[in-house]
Amino acid sequence: MWIPDYAYLRISPSDWSTIALASAPHRLVATAVLILVFASACSLPGTAIAKPSPSPGSAILGDPDQERPVPIVSIQPSPILGNLVAQGDPNALPGHLLISDRGNSRVIELDPTGQIVWQFPPPGYKGTMPFDQPDDAFYSPFKDKISTNEEFEHTIQVIDKQTNTVTWTYGTPYQTGSGPNHLNGPDDAFLLPDGRLIAADIMNCRVVFIKPDATTTQVGHTGVCRHDPANGYLAAPNGDAPDSTYLHLVVTEIQGSYVDVFSLTDLTLEYSFHSPATYPSDAELQPDGTFILTDYVTNGSVYRVDKTGKLLWSYSVGLDHPSIALGLPNGFVCVSDDYGNRVQIIDPATNKVVWQYGVKNVPGATAGHLNTPDGLDFLPPPDTTP
Repeated sequence: MWIPDYAYLRISPSDWSTIALASAPHRLVATAVLILVFASACSLPGTAIAKPSPSPGSAILGDPDQERPVPIVSIQPSPILGNLVAQGDPNALPGHLLISDRGNSRVIELDPTGQIVWQFPPPGYKGTMPFDQPDDAFYSPFKDKISTNEEFEHTIQVIDKQTNTVTWTYGTPYQTGSGPNHLNGPDDAFLLPDGRLIAADIMNCRVVFIKPDATTTQVGHTGVCRHDPANGYLAAPNGDAPDSTYLHLVVTEIQGSYVDVFSLTDLTLEYSFHSPATYPSDAELQPDGTFILTDYVTNGSVYRVDKTGKLLWSYSVGLDHPSIALGLPNGFVCVSDDYGNRVQIIDPATNKVVWQYGVKNVPGATAGHLNTPDGLDFLPPPDTTP
């Protein structure tokens, strides 16, 4: 597996008790900076802005079963559209798909045939800050902007889709912290209808709400990492998804494998449940009241559960660290197979893969390839109702 620029260290669930803050990043963390990350989690960093570089002779560490072979799902391209970049039936994707192609440091939007219809950054882009390994990307409520979080850069950047420019940033590149304009492992940055940004600030054990004037509020007690959402404590949150009505906020806690549902209006806890995932990632509330989430491990899975955590459906064929799954309007489920370098759409009725973009275990940036696709969002076709 190719890991860009510097080595990251996976912290397994069994290691939580050995870590002082009892938290962990959603992805891999550089071995050489792990101690510094924890030491600075609750303090402001220095003034120097520099991207970390690997120590001489540093080793890339991963899960011990990383090289274990997994089944490869083979599907055939539809014969009706000729030159397809995506495999399978284009009708399986009833709109456009936004992919955070983290290993290629880009965000792309695909049509059902797999053609790239939009991409950021554009050729020759020179921004005011790096756009380094976007971990997630989500459409704004009005679909005119895209919010991204660069977890290892510790920044959030908002893109105007029409002008292809970054219009709003929060965080200081490559500096961790918890004070003004600092984050520590931001994940799942969403724009709300009232103009605020929200993000799961993993290492600070909080969900932060950011206004356009850069003032913030939060759920969680900075640097105090434990599962007690009724009293405002969170344990390494890596997901903070609003539901489609923007009435509920779904927070995923890595430590303990919990999913918490808050009222988005007043941030009071509605309920919390234990998920079946070993390493839960990005739970999302579906219109029918169920939840879809992934298990971010080598032999990963996608789960649909009810509000008590009861397992209703699962899929786990050949997935390697899937980080997010989306319920589509047609009933299918789209999942990012991060380390498999592909995105798949699954029919839950048959557990068959009906659409795929990317080639299993073949990272790349050319047409039909991805490199560690880490985030997904869905854009339905425009409403043509008169």
